[in-house]
Amino acid sequence: MENPTKEFLQHVYKEARCGCETVCGITGRLQDERMRTETAAQLETYAACAAKAEQLLRRKDFGDVTFTFWDRLSARMGVMIETAHMHSPTEYAELLERSFRESASRMQENVRAMAERGCDGDALALGARMIAYEKAEADKMRQMAADSR
Repeated sequence: MENPTKEFLQHVYKEARCGCETVCGITGRLQDERMRTETAAQLETYAACAAKAEQLLRRKDFGDVTFTFWDRLSARMGVMIETAHMHSPTEYAELLERSFRESASRMQENVRAMAERGCDGDALALGARMIAYEKAEADKMRQMAADSR
């Protein structure tokens, strides 16, 4: 069985990279400047989270983590399909809200499972920060959707 800390940090890394790909895919389609500014900040936060997970993996001597071409393609294709008929800032904000909530939910499940398996506190704290961030961003996107109606 794989080390729970290594497994969890790899999950955090991939979740953050998928977040980057999702936000990148949406940002390129946005016309609303407020939304573009917000997604740029989201991209920075996800990139920092991925970098922190990668740093912890290396510091704990767990080796490198991978985010394959297929992982990236899958995330980007999902965004393309989801946004094919979207045009309004409201639709994009609602999609981002849903994405943040789904990711936070997956992360909560993973934190719970990995804590039971003995995952180390640094890794779990990173997951908790990501959950808090995604919940806050989901709320922000809900408000932006309401404001743009």
